[in-house]
Amino acid sequence: MQGMSVFDPAKLKEWRNRRGMTQQEIAVAIGLRTDQHTQISRYERGERIPRGSRIFRLAEVLEIPDTELMTTEIFLPAEEAITAKGTEYLRQLPDHLRLREIAKLAELVEQERQRHRIE
Repeated sequence: MQGMSVFDPAKLKEWRNRRGMTQQEIAVAIGLRTDQHTQISRYERGERIPRGSRIFRLAEVLEIPDTELMTTEIFLPAEEAITAKGTEYLRQLPDHLRLREIAKLAELVEQERQRHRIE
């Protein structure tokens, strides 16, 4: 099992609220135009992931370490993921259904990649 630090949208919102700041105030403080506060909203909803330099700037404005805006995401390498819990489930399926389930999983992975586009 491996892990990596990733941006956590909920933590941005939590810290912004703790500091009593609006999305517009945060946007201006990190160098965006006033009308670009929707970018902060997108970050908080997880629709966009800020670049590393922007994460550092957000943390600076919120007066917190940048690690406060991150979380450790645990993931299994592909081989382990296949041999983990899903193996028994897949073994119990007839061949034609097993292939369909694997195709669905591949589609879900691609959707997640698209959803978490890094800007």
